[in-house]
Amino acid sequence: MKKLEFNKKIAPLLVSGIVLTSVATLDVLYYTYEGNEQIIEQDNSDNIFLDEDGKYKCFFDIGEHKIKVSRNDMLYHKIKNVDSYQITEVEINGWRDNNQVTYENVDPVIVVATEKNGKLEFNSFGTKTTAEKTYHK
Repeated sequence: MKKLEFNKKIAPLLVSGIVLTSVATLDVLYYTYEGNEQIIEQDNSDNIFLDEDGKYKCFFDIGEHKIKVSRNDMLYHKIKNVDSYQITEVEINGWRDNNQVTYENVDPVIVVATEKNGKLEFNSFGTKTTAEKTYHK
């Protein structure tokens, strides 16, 4: 067998490159994080229904659907308006650490559910509807 020779002068450069690449990857993962979370203030289980495509949806009347959007912003980011929602709270937690915006619906909306651990979550923005709450019971 041949004995492989390793250039000891290159070793520090290799280690530095690996560390730098790891740190850059973690930074990208951290600063591209964006999460939506529904703020539950009341039970809307009576308004959940199954649509013709087999998706669970929920009707929310005005002011019943609140969503908190979290972001880790290092650079400039413009907070955008969302149709049928208004911004009710903005929380800036530092230069780059988990800034949060809370939205509340100003029109009746229907929201598509996502399933997480066997539970339905309504953590996305809804679509304006003209239907009435009693229609979905």
